[in-house]
Amino acid sequence: MKPVLLSADSEIFAYMVPNEVADHLIDYCENFLDWNSKPCYTEKDFIDYLNTKVFSDTKSWLIETAGSHRKDILKKYKECARYNF
Repeated sequence: MKPVLLSADSEIFAYMVPNEVADHLIDYCENFLDWNSKPCYTEKDFIDYLNTKVFSDTKSWLIETAGSHRKDILKKYKECARYNF
């Protein structure tokens, strides 16, 4: 499991995801967008997709929310893959 940064609005969230997802985050996010039929979605929807459709045996979870500590989060996870929906 590896951390990634995901966002859909201005908030940034750190999630722990399977190594395969972290190593190929853009591909997994684009597959999710192709699969998703909802007109509006969030990073939580992406995590739900991973947990139910792709890696049901290896659950991803929220580590922390950037909140008012956005710069701290970005610094702490600067080596992590990042995707903004």
